[in-house]
Amino acid sequence: INIMENPNGDPDERNVRCVLLQLHLQCSNLPRIGLVKNPPDTSAVVTLIDDLEEWHGHNYGSGQEKPTKNEMNSFQTEVVKKSCHPHYTGVFEFEYEYGTEQYFCVTINNSHCRKSTKKDGGNGNDEIMLDKKYCDAAMFEVSDILSSKEHTKAKRLRKGGAVFAHLQQLSNRCQNGNQPRSLFRFQLGATTKLDLQKKLSNTFFDKGPDTLFEVAKHYKASSSTSGHSWITVYRSRPVLASFQPTWDAAEIDLESCCNSDLEQPI
Repeated sequence: INIMENPNGDPDERNVRCVLLQLHLQCSNLPRIGLVKNPPDTSAVVTLIDDLEEWHGHNYGSGQEKPTKNEMNSFQTEVVKKSCHPHYTGVFEFEYEYGTEQYFCVTINNSHCRKSTKKDGGNGNDEIMLDKKYCDAAMFEVSDILSSKEHTKAKRLRKGGAVFAHLQQLSNRCQNGNQPRSLFRFQLGATTKLDLQKKLSNTFFDKGPDTLFEVAKHYKASSSTSGHSWITVYRSRPVLASFQPTWDAAEIDLESCCNSDLEQPI
């Protein structure tokens, strides 16, 4: 990230102008794919743009990869399966200095997860594979989003649908990167049989539904309005064929979960 030097050379004044931001992404009305028009499995890639003129020479969103000088300038979300309206839980954090221009590109890819193998040079963990046949992108500018209502900006995608970018400033305790982050650890399960047998059981052998849960944080949309909005910050792995599921233990950064405000609803 290129930060403009303070002409006065005063580091304290520069620290006041620099903040740490969180970027949340979601899409709506993405086009269905394939002969049977299934909802796509998608992930989002965020790339901070250091040189806008150089970037304009690249046809982003065409399926080609744009090399970056710094790998830390790029971030990839998880894959949201079979959804035309995905809410990505992956959060991108970056430093921004007020009064400067900072652009970033959001690329939406048709993706799928698979286990990496030793033959591929992997270690058996999940990795995201991108399908270059479906690739679309939108460009955003940070100050433009911060000056928008609810700090949210929407851009239409050329192949259909729209992507929404929402920015939130981290709390003061997290502006100093030397301070450790607090974590929220929990585990959820159904102690009584879920009353979903008639609605969601999709087999003749009554094996039970495949279920997951999501965690969303509650925030006031704007200081000038009384409305509230929700941002999805965590999505569990599904538990297959069970009326009494116990999901994996979860661990969420407290800043991402509730902006370090223990009174904030989730």
